[in-house]
Amino acid sequence: MIHSSIFAKELKNKLDNYQCNTSECGIVIGDAGMILSLSKLYSYTQNDYYLDKMYDILDAVFEEEKYGLSLGYGISGLAWSISLISEELIENRDEWLIGIHQALETEYGLALEQGNLDYFKGATGLLFYFLNCPIKIDNINDIIESYLKAVQEKLSENDWFENLYDRNTGLYRKELNLGTPHGLTGIILMLLTAKEKEFDVDECIFTSLFEIMLSYEFKDREKTYCYYPSKVYEDGSRNKSGLAWCYGDLMIAYAMLKYGILYGNDYYTQYSKLILQDSLSKKALHSENLILCHGYPSLLLIYSKIYKITNDSIYNKASKQYEQQCKQAISDSYFEYRKNRVPHYFFDKSSLLIGYSGFILSALFWEGYNDCDWSKCLLL
Repeated sequence: MIHSSIFAKELKNKLDNYQCNTSECGIVIGDAGMILSLSKLYSYTQNDYYLDKMYDILDAVFEEEKYGLSLGYGISGLAWSISLISEELIENRDEWLIGIHQALETEYGLALEQGNLDYFKGATGLLFYFLNCPIKIDNINDIIESYLKAVQEKLSENDWFENLYDRNTGLYRKELNLGTPHGLTGIILMLLTAKEKEFDVDECIFTSLFEIMLSYEFKDREKTYCYYPSKVYEDGSRNKSGLAWCYGDLMIAYAMLKYGILYGNDYYTQYSKLILQDSLSKKALHSENLILCHGYPSLLLIYSKIYKITNDSIYNKASKQYEQQCKQAISDSYFEYRKNRVPHYFFDKSSLLIGYSGFILSALFWEGYNDCDWSKCLLL
């Protein structure tokens, strides 16, 4: 697909008329994903046009001074993206990363004080950056220890429900999120990342977090069609979940599988495989099926990772099936986009998680381009 003349022409049209985001620069909203995807397109195709456009966007982004610091919307998202680009392509890359470190560490401390463990907006996203930063961080053990302390405090106080605005009712209500970017699954996966990197994480923390998760398991799955809800409300009501990276059974099971293997817990290893096998018969029903956040691209990456962990070919088959669905969906959606000539959610957004830059990187993956470290932002 990357070498398709239609793809190249449409992308060139987008890039020739590209408008940078002047208020946000992260992986959810902002130009971080476009900068990263252009660097990988250049490495894969050796087309100087992509490299020149990457520099144009970088220059424009560096001119702004009002960005926040979060992974999803701010400087840490941009920094993570830049850290994945070769130093040969970005002069003084490491010096710039060193220059912003203290501001990110200060923001991290403030987020922990506020109990903000959100992946996109809070401490979990900042910790992701610290753990994946190419610059040596002398106090990384203290940084991780402060995160563990914050999680432990929440466990001790049972402080997991947040007072959030419900767009459906127009009212505020307390909810517990079990998903990846805003909930328990993301925290568990972040702790597992630290464990994978050989930092000490007390198994009791995982036991406690999974106990919370298990307490909300649906008992009548013939009615719910899923094992776990996406959200739990203070009144006891629960939302059903779907097949997606951002929420639902798939990443919960992935977290259980990873935990079971790392800590030698056969119960969670086997239980996760039961959920994962059931997930293969589920349909991904989302209006925006081309984006990383809850579309086909992340599903093909997740199942590919599960295949590498389990060596079970059924997950490789699932990954290939979502690859084909991705290709069909981009073809159908592009046809409609050109036919209707009206704004389109996917084609008119360039960010990593909710725009076309994430799709570009996924397409490079299925075409066999080996540099896929960027998928770590999915906490895989």
